[in-house]
Amino acid sequence: NNPGRTYKFYTGKAVYEFGYGLSYTTFNYTWNNNTIVSLYSIQSLIENNHNFLRTIISLIRVNVTNTGNMAGDDVVLAYVAQPNTINNQTVPFKQLFGFERIHLAINETKEVFFPFTIEAALAVTRDGSKWLYSGLYRIFVGQQQHMFSIELRGQSARLA
Repeated sequence: NNPGRTYKFYTGKAVYEFGYGLSYTTFNYTWNNNTIVSLYSIQSLIENNHNFLRTIISLIRVNVTNTGNMAGDDVVLAYVAQPNTINNQTVPFKQLFGFERIHLAINETKEVFFPFTIEAALAVTRDGSKWLYSGLYRIFVGQQQHMFSIELRGQSARLA
């Protein structure tokens, strides 16, 4: 537990965000999902499912376009922020749940997919137990602002 020492807990303005890298070109991210907020029931996600950690809650889809003057690689990072209703200092502000490296020619666009699973939504508390909390999960891709929300409804569940 290192509050304030990693991108997961740091509250100040970072000089370079986690995942920042030098590139000789520029990239633009556009959202490719049909809805901005998706709603799911916690109980329906975990009920009668012995392998529920791998259950895909939502498939996050993003188009990445090379808007610069030369071909280049981009590492697309996907983060989740736990619901604001959680009152637990050991739960990170945001956490990486997926990444993919892609190569793009000038003006080329590629679609990148990130499966958002129950495992990605879990919060681990100080005692090591894993919780799936009810509330609004915010998804960020790259250095973009909040792009998508997933709301889990029902009673929070302790999974381990």
